[in-house]
Amino acid sequence: MSSIRSRLAAGILIASAVCFSVGSHLVSAEPAAGAVQDADLAFAALRAIGQEQAPADLASDDNGRWHILHSMRMREAALKFYRDFPGDPRRWEAAVMYYPLNMHVFPGAGRYAATVRELIDAALSATDIEDRWWQAAKEIQIDDVLGQAQRLKSNYGVSVEPLPIRRLIEELETRFPDSPAVLSAQVGYVNLLKLHDPASAEAWMARLATSPNRMVAQTMTGQLRILRMKQEPAQIAFTAIDGRRVDLQSLRGKVVLLDFWATTCGPCIAEQPNIKAAYEKYHRQGFEVIGISLDGKAGGPQVEKFIAKHQLPWPQVLDEETEADSLSRRFGIVAIPTQLLLDRDGLLVSDAARGETLQKLLEGLF
Repeated sequence: MSSIRSRLAAGILIASAVCFSVGSHLVSAEPAAGAVQDADLAFAALRAIGQEQAPADLASDDNGRWHILHSMRMREAALKFYRDFPGDPRRWEAAVMYYPLNMHVFPGAGRYAATVRELIDAALSATDIEDRWWQAAKEIQIDDVLGQAQRLKSNYGVSVEPLPIRRLIEELETRFPDSPAVLSAQVGYVNLLKLHDPASAEAWMARLATSPNRMVAQTMTGQLRILRMKQEPAQIAFTAIDGRRVDLQSLRGKVVLLDFWATTCGPCIAEQPNIKAAYEKYHRQGFEVIGISLDGKAGGPQVEKFIAKHQLPWPQVLDEETEADSLSRRFGIVAIPTQLLLDRDGLLVSDAARGETLQKLLEGLF
């Protein structure tokens, strides 16, 4: 859900033997022949690859394959520039551009990940790197470390000492205290703490709620509101797109799913059939769904069209864009889909009620 990780999880479709055809040495012994003009041409070609767009008329599967192949070309061109022009400061931008796929799910990820880490380590210790590329490299490093730790805990039950990860985030925060990247890193760190020790996660969130970084403080304050819904029901009331008045207070005695989503969010769209199936199965027993669309007011017609096309019967509201009225900001929602499941007393059952998890939770509640 982070901005880096959202790139093309469909990369799992490509065989590792194809994906890792580039050389294993990051920097060649001799730079490519030619002077600055050759580097300029090579970098212009790399940038041109990055600006390519998929044809608009591609079918869904073909579109996915196009993006995979495009990412592979980008990665290979980025590494080639890095190797061919070891004295060009733009090599650090190329190093960052080498990370166009999700290294945690890509076949042969061990070799790919090792190359990424070597590039990023070199970038972070470079003296001729621009601030923006140092920041991007640090974000990649943090994302990688968090991903490793989360997989070890989720897949193998192995806990990772969180302090070294916190120090990496502090290095980013010290250099760029107001950067959105700090928020992304802190959210990832909190999610990791939730896997290890929910109490320590809540304590860390409370500390971050007083952060001088306004985005971090606002988000963590909102996410603490979600956690506190385990003890105290939230007060939410609004008028839905279709004119229905919705008030959580009036829904006491029913199980309610709050679905934060958007028509522009692929995973959100993919989740809708699962929600609809749950609604059709449990609605008569007292299950309600409330959709909170983050498409914005301008996206209203698109949301209404989607609702009609997919025959979604539950109420939907367009989240307000003003800070005072926005439900997503009120609850610190920084990634979608986010689905909050409330029990009959209005108390939080889960803040990650998606996919099979939603179905299992509902089986327990009905």
